[in-house]
Formats: sequence, C-alpha cells, structure tokens
Amino acid sequence: MTTHTDGIFEPSELARVDEALKSAVATLRARGLFFEAEAAASHKRLTQLCLRHINEGTDDALLAESVVEAFLKGD
Repeated sequence: MTTHTDGIFEPSELARVDEALKSAVATLRARGLFFEAEAAASHKRLTQLCLRHINEGTDDALLAESVVEAFLKGD
C-alpha cells in the first residue's frame, strides 16, 4: 500500500481514480442519486473518496463500489 502525504499520485493511480469515478457516477446516476445541479461538488467528493480508498489499498475490483457506499454514507 502506498500512503501519500504530499498529495502527489502516480499516473497509474490517477487512471484508477478516473475509471472508478466514471463507474461510481454511472452507478449513482442509474440509482437516480447523482444530481447534475450538484455535479461539481459530487465529483470532488467522489474523487477524494477514490484517492482515500486507493491510499487504503482497496482492490480495483471493489474500488467504485466502495466509493459509492462511502459517498452514500456521507463519509
């Protein structure tokens, strides 16, 4: 597990964030829980959650699902 304290992530990690973010947004939209009026704030929060879960070592196969769950819980 890579822990980042400097806020600098590798390109491969950012690609993981991008894929997880797309999947999380699609999941939330499908559930009717992603609102365009709040898109910027939601994207920011989802990105933060993606980075946190990557930092915690969440497996790629579970990343988007973990992010959606955390988002819905208000983590």
